Amino acid sequence: MTVRTIEQPSCFRSRHNTGAADIIRGKILTPSTSEVDGCALATSATASFCGVSVETMQGSTNGVRTRSAQISGVAAVIPGAQIAIGDKLTSDSTGRAVVATTGDTVVGTARTAASAAVTTFSLETAVEVELGEQSQVASSGSLRCLKM
Repeated sequence: MTVRTIEQPSCFRSRHNTGAADIIRGKILTPSTSEVDGCALATSATASFCGVSVETMQGSTNGVRTRSAQISGVAAVIPGAQIAIGDKLTSDSTGRAVVATTGDTVVGTARTAASAAVTTFSLETAVEVELGEQSQVASSGSLRCLKM
């Protein structure tokens, strides 16, 4: 058995996009079902999440390259709707951050607000999210931890 080493700060992990299309910076990621360090664009509010893309991650159409994904700390994400500070966030169908509702998996908590959805990443429109343990919004409004 070979031991893998991590040569990045502990809040980042090397990941590669297992899909065909590129994933741009600021999108929420879900783990690949076929590869240990693989990931895909999150397309569901109930999916498991494995971080946020820190840079554009080429897909198989453009030659897959290993890139960084942020897994903890404060990450910048593309908003998919209006977001207020303190909102629990999840992914929409295009990997953008939206407010979580009952039954959704929470990727983190908004530290900054967004007035509307945007389609491309810019620091002026990105929402800062405190990434944390994944949890699920319960019907009572509280959170249940899914995994440590």
